[in-house]
Amino acid sequence: MNRANTGKWLSGRNVVIMLSFALVTSLVWLLSGEEPLGSVISPNCDYRLSAYSPTHLQRLLNLGMREPERVRLIRNIDDRVVGTSPVVDMSGGNGGIIWLILSDRRVRVGADVVFTDVPALNAVGEPLREGEQANRCAE
Repeated sequence: MNRANTGKWLSGRNVVIMLSFALVTSLVWLLSGEEPLGSVISPNCDYRLSAYSPTHLQRLLNLGMREPERVRLIRNIDDRVVGTSPVVDMSGGNGGIIWLILSDRRVRVGADVVFTDVPALNAVGEPLREGEQANRCAE
């Protein structure tokens, strides 16, 4: 192998290109990794809670958590994300769900996640008016 050719391979321009490629690859890896873990539909089928694994970067920032997850509250009629939780630890049975949409306009997931100001919806997907019945799941 000719040593003169090896020097050209390690020129400043090639080193910058290789370092840029390594940086972009590392950033893509750190920001990826979020995967759906499961969903639960509300008793009246208006909303669903979807749990996701955090990205690789969020896992690195939360190393003390045994089961880090993010939770999204999604309106079923148009798949609009109503709220997203920060990364929380769902280990040790911390994933219980309490739907208080009709009484308190809240949804609680475990001890750490609370979605507030969640309106109950009618069959058309509009917020309920006084005395109107909540939408029920199709049997």
